[in-house]
Amino acid sequence: NNSSTNQGISFEIAARGGKLEGRHGDVWQFTPSDFAAIARSMGAEGLRVESPNELRDALDVALNMGKPVVIDVVTDQMAEAPKTWLG
Repeated sequence: NNSSTNQGISFEIAARGGKLEGRHGDVWQFTPSDFAAIARSMGAEGLRVESPNELRDALDVALNMGKPVVIDVVTDQMAEAPKTWLG
């Protein structure tokens, strides 16, 4: 959960001459969402992870709950996954 669709942010930065200025976020940023709270509002369980050292415990808790669980992992908005195809 990085509150964005930034998988192509490097292309956005390049298209803007290397600078993110003005209303650049209108293209790819969203209002922050708490998917754990959304899951709880729908009857599932929701856990929120905000730092890497919390992930293992959240997985252990989720696997032992015996019901549907959403783990909302907050990530860096500027991080991109490795490119798998450069066509």
